Amino acid sequence: MSMNRVQAKLQWLHTSVTPKHTWYGVHPKRGGIEAVNAFGVLKDCAGVPVHDCWAPYWLIQCVHALCNAHLLRELTP
Repeated sequence: MSMNRVQAKLQWLHTSVTPKHTWYGVHPKRGGIEAVNAFGVLKDCAGVPVHDCWAPYWLIQCVHALCNAHLLRELTP
């Protein structure tokens, strides 16, 4: 997820990637689960999402995995 400008306004680029497909969505919010729910991409997640430990991801009912780089960041005081 990254912050970008769309029509001069800050927007967040959300992505979901599988070995065969990449999905992109732009939303004005990152905080909360609002953007994730608005897209509906992870609603019926059957795989294991690898993510950066962003708190709203834990609200998705599935098995989770953490990105190693982000996990190390979380463990650094």
